[in-house]
Amino acid sequence: NISSIKAAVLSNGFMFDVDGAPVAKAARQYGFAHPPVTVEDLPGDVPLFVVRSGRDEFEGVNASIDRFLIDALRRNLPVTFVNHAGAQHAFEINDDSPVSRHVIGQMLGFLRLHLEA
Repeated sequence: NISSIKAAVLSNGFMFDVDGAPVAKAARQYGFAHPPVTVEDLPGDVPLFVVRSGRDEFEGVNASIDRFLIDALRRNLPVTFVNHAGAQHAFEINDDSPVSRHVIGQMLGFLRLHLEA
């Protein structure tokens, strides 16, 4: 239930499809869920932390993140955004670098801030 979400970290994921093609195609190819929702369906008070890997090799991921951010900002949603420009997809497990560790620390700090009692 989306109403029970207190905060979310969205890292290098396919976002909503605004033109109906790239994300739906990837969902079929990789077998992930692709619910028929848009940014308009998101609650306006759930803090979001979005991470983008600048060198993500999966076609359509960054374009979907970019569109998501534009729509989220248009709605003035509480969004924190980090662009790890030199990183590839799944940098969290494949890139043990100071910058990657810093971005992971930012994600964990965001969750601590929003989920601690």
